Amino acid sequence: MMSNSTLSINFQPGSPIVELVGSIDVDAAPVLSELSSLKDGERMVLDFTRLQRVNSMGLAQLLKVFEELKARRIRIEVQNMNRMVNMLFKMTGMNRFLGVGEGAKVEPAQVPVVQSEGDAAEEPIPGEKLNFMVSLQSSQQLSGWYFMNTYLQRQLGRPIRFEPVHGALGQSGTMLKGNPDIVFAKPFDACALMQQRGFIPLLRPKAMVDEICILSRAADARQKLSEFGNARIAVAASSDSFVYLLGRFLLDESGIDSDSIEFDFAGTEVKAMRLLIDEEVDMVIMLSEAYKNLSGLVRSMTRLLDETDSCYAFPLLCASPQLKSIHAQLKKIMQAMEEEPRGRLVLQDTLLSGWMEPLADEIRMLLMLFSRYSAPEKVEA
Repeated sequence: MMSNSTLSINFQPGSPIVELVGSIDVDAAPVLSELSSLKDGERMVLDFTRLQRVNSMGLAQLLKVFEELKARRIRIEVQNMNRMVNMLFKMTGMNRFLGVGEGAKVEPAQVPVVQSEGDAAEEPIPGEKLNFMVSLQSSQQLSGWYFMNTYLQRQLGRPIRFEPVHGALGQSGTMLKGNPDIVFAKPFDACALMQQRGFIPLLRPKAMVDEICILSRAADARQKLSEFGNARIAVAASSDSFVYLLGRFLLDESGIDSDSIEFDFAGTEVKAMRLLIDEEVDMVIMLSEAYKNLSGLVRSMTRLLDETDSCYAFPLLCASPQLKSIHAQLKKIMQAMEEEPRGRLVLQDTLLSGWMEPLADEIRMLLMLFSRYSAPEKVEA
């Protein structure tokens, strides 16, 4: 089988060590299948020294191989993982496949069951007004989403009520307690909708993932994240957000016990940055994209201490299972926007480059992360 993967595998004769070289991505499956050549019950030590990157789809491919090897009683160990790969293993529960150390103590992540489109309940009346909720990625997108709503009304031929949502589900619960039909949601918000309301993930924006960063004041004498023990930290999000949870992993991996940290959940980038500049906190955890959009003056007053590069989480356009009859139409309309003049203008105003369908493995990995590190309360519909 031909492969476009940049990954290669080096077996060392007479040794259980297997070296992985390059990157593990969506094209890595044929190369990773070479690991199946081991005999049942053997021991394998994966050396990650020369592994440059593992993205979410690569992790999904690796998960399948680990499951097969575990079923064959092959003992898996890893060595020389870089920090980001180590974090991804912890977040997704991959460590449970490892035969030694911390991995043996990690319980499997339980992936929520997502309702399929075939399980949808009663359909809404044709032509009835739809409710479209949008979790804003930034205030700059607001006018663009109004245009997006108008565009969808014309394309679908039915009225749509637009409702922008600020903050995460944990703060307002708007998406779960209300009656949305179509939702553009941040990663964990989308997972909550899938898990608790049976929403179907239809599309994700192209070239958009949610990475986070940690900032300090530029004037702070401490230069590295590891020097900020017992710090006060403002989070530009809520306590159940992806921003906060991934930020805690960065802290823990830098040798700072995040359980001992005092967090101030500012909710917005503006409030968080004000706390930092006024010296009420020592650091800020925020979306990397929001950091890039800070003014030059504000950025000059801060120091970037650390940031993630996981390609792991992205916002999703989800639809109610009761709308199964228009799911295909909605996807077709959204994906065709970049080919149509008016659609391109709307995408530009919304700060999006286009839409694409998420792969099943991408959704699976995102749900694993959500299930493992978030404990949302069950909300009645």
